[in-house]
Amino acid sequence: MNSTPQDVTRTAATDAQYERIYLRLVREAASAGVGGPVDLLCARAPLLGKKTVNLYRSAILAHLPSDPIMLAQLSQAITSARSKPTGRTSSMKAKNLNDQVWAKVRADLLAGGPEGYGAVAVAWVESGRVAGLRPVEWAGAYLQGTELLVMNRKATNGRSFGVTRSIQVVGLDDEAMLGFQEWCAFVAANRHRWGEVYEAARKALQRAVSRVRPRPSKRIALYTGRHQMSADGKAANLSKVQIAALMGQASTETATRHYGKKRYGNGRRLAVSPSAVDVQKVEALNRHREAAPSPREGPKVTPSGG
Repeated sequence: MNSTPQDVTRTAATDAQYERIYLRLVREAASAGVGGPVDLLCARAPLLGKKTVNLYRSAILAHLPSDPIMLAQLSQAITSARSKPTGRTSSMKAKNLNDQVWAKVRADLLAGGPEGYGAVAVAWVESGRVAGLRPVEWAGAYLQGTELLVMNRKATNGRSFGVTRSIQVVGLDDEAMLGFQEWCAFVAANRHRWGEVYEAARKALQRAVSRVRPRPSKRIALYTGRHQMSADGKAANLSKVQIAALMGQASTETATRHYGKKRYGNGRRLAVSPSAVDVQKVEALNRHREAAPSPREGPKVTPSGG
């Protein structure tokens, strides 16, 4: 363990916690194919809260000899970490992207020109419909050809099937694919300030929705694209396992119960498919659900011959 002047103030419990966190970061870095715990934390910082990033930073510094480059990297990780949400609820967020309403909101957003955050919000929602990412996950997403590699947001608390997921973007026409590539290039150029980009795009979208529909029952949000991709996948008759793999969910029930419904989907618009490896991981985690009888059906009973 790296010795620092602050060691005298740390308890044995703190040291044990730091060791657990550090070893987990080492394993996850190896699984994700990144250089090590520092690189992993820098990649995932925009997906995490500042308190979590500070905790991980402390765990790393307790185990690795510090140097100016590493300290600068960790400082940047803290800067790019997102602030904790302040009590906002998802109950008002639309869980489907109504074409007529979106056309009006889209036109309002683009009225400010292609360089503003209105255009960013449009690309965000529409790319979210394509790939189904959580808004914060874009900062940890990398497009390589037709493969989108995503750092899973909920990987550390057991709500995802692994550290990353692979999404194949195969169903877009040339124009749509170019737009998606441009969005991913914008993401790559702005990872270091993703929290700032998120807030500006979110507010631009919120203002546009308010102008188009002053009192909507449900508001289109940056998250709505993810719901719509779920609905499109269900309309395309993907299995629960395939949808969970696309969305980075460990449980097949989460996407079924809490995300966009089949009746709001358009299967012809689905442009992505999950990797076979991710599907196998989700299948392995959900075998107990497939084996269990439906609550409506009850246990199956074999008649006796007597």
